[in-house]
Amino acid sequence: MDEKKLARIRDDIAAARRKPQTQGDLAVLASRLGRTHRKGGKGKHQTWVTSLPGCYPLSIPDGKRRDLKPGTKKRVLDQLEGDVEAWEMILQEQANGA
Repeated sequence: MDEKKLARIRDDIAAARRKPQTQGDLAVLASRLGRTHRKGGKGKHQTWVTSLPGCYPLSIPDGKRRDLKPGTKKRVLDQLEGDVEAWEMILQEQANGA
């Protein structure tokens, strides 16, 4: 991950807030941030996990190809923005250490 890719993802998250999103749209953003789909979870929603510090597993509800409810979309995007901030901290630490 580099700063250019991270800036693009941040722009895509901002754009996602302005229009309806499906489960697949948000899953693509999660995978671009390095999250992986955890198979065999306990719930019926897809769970995306990451090894970033301070980031918890993310459950993205399956809307049967329909748009997610606005509140659900907001919560998922908030958590993905937390991933962006974690990546920014990692890149900053790498720049300071190099």
